[in-house]
Amino acid sequence: MSKDNSSKYRLTYFNMKSLGEPSRWILEYTGTPYVDDRIPSDMIAWYTQRKAEFGSTVGQVPVLHETGKRELSQSGVISRYLASQNGLVGDTPWDNARIDEVISLLFDLYDAWRKATVLETDAARKTESMSGVIRPKFKIYYEKFSKILEEEKGDFVLGSKLTHADFWLAHFTQFWGTPLKGERPTLPPNFLDLSDSDMLIGLVDEFPLLKKHMETVTSIPQIKDWLSRRPSTVL
Repeated sequence: MSKDNSSKYRLTYFNMKSLGEPSRWILEYTGTPYVDDRIPSDMIAWYTQRKAEFGSTVGQVPVLHETGKRELSQSGVISRYLASQNGLVGDTPWDNARIDEVISLLFDLYDAWRKATVLETDAARKTESMSGVIRPKFKIYYEKFSKILEEEKGDFVLGSKLTHADFWLAHFTQFWGTPLKGERPTLPPNFLDLSDSDMLIGLVDEFPLLKKHMETVTSIPQIKDWLSRRPSTVL
């Protein structure tokens, strides 16, 4: 629930889903008032005006601003911090290690996918990477996620307990499996435009447990409501 500047939290990220979205899901699920602070297309002008607000970061987003505390950076750290305050973490060190495992695997996938698509400037190389490297890699990781869900014998990464790992996993399986619609980011002149061929549309259908997990999490009332009203963006 995005509120005015009197809210305790302000989450700053690009006007896109990507790495900032899991923390938004936590805040929306818990009903925590926050400012959904989105960086406009003219990022250089925006940063020039507001760089003093990010003195203790390394110039990366997302960044969480909390009243009375310094800025907190790194998407996984922000997610873990917010989750720990709202019962969305494990009950034991082993449980939390399993959560970190899933999120770390998703970081691996995101980094590989981003380099092959968003950052790739050669069309032929992009096509070759998607078919020869990215799709096979995703199949291996999706199989791993499916095995985790099968072992836990429940709806979530930790069986019957919902955690922020479920938000990460459901968000990204939905993200990569959805056709590109909405506002597009402004890319440098030498970058290639994104298309549906850069996504993994239909792949999750090959993994029934993973698809069921995505559908279960995105059907949670607070998450479903957020998905219906969040800004429409390609990434």
